[in-house]
Amino acid sequence: SIIDWCEPNYVINEYICEFFNTISVLPMLYVSYLCRDNFIYSFIVFNISLGTAIFHSTLNLFGQLFDEISIFLFICYLFRINFFNMVILSFFILIFPSLNRFILISFGGIILVAWKYNLISVTHTYSKSHVIFWCLFASFFWVIDMICINGYHFHWIWHIIDAKILYDCRK
Repeated sequence: SIIDWCEPNYVINEYICEFFNTISVLPMLYVSYLCRDNFIYSFIVFNISLGTAIFHSTLNLFGQLFDEISIFLFICYLFRINFFNMVILSFFILIFPSLNRFILISFGGIILVAWKYNLISVTHTYSKSHVIFWCLFASFFWVIDMICINGYHFHWIWHIIDAKILYDCRK
């Protein structure tokens, strides 16, 4: 893969490339378990977790594409895009993997737009301002890691906050 986050590679464990980014998917796995009453949602969140773990533990192109296609499937699920269009979007990811970062950076924004137009809903406990805050907060950590300020790596915090957002946006 051409993507390498700011986290130093193979420092904590000789078998896991980006250790913190890899283990930070555990909350997403837990969310997929909590949402098991909605099989499709749970399956998609599980695949995002698995793809993210494979990508960050190896930094290979297969892991990147697995991670990104799972996120695209989640977006398709939120927008209720039919199967044929899902295949076309997934093909786009495979053909142009270098453009996928833009889509991933926009992930929080896509959730907010979908929510604004009532394509997704949140649990009764949380208000829209609550989820909007968490999306913006998560984006802050993504941007820090994208520009790699002083070698600090915070992408793993994005994963944990993303798990919370995924849980709050479940149906």
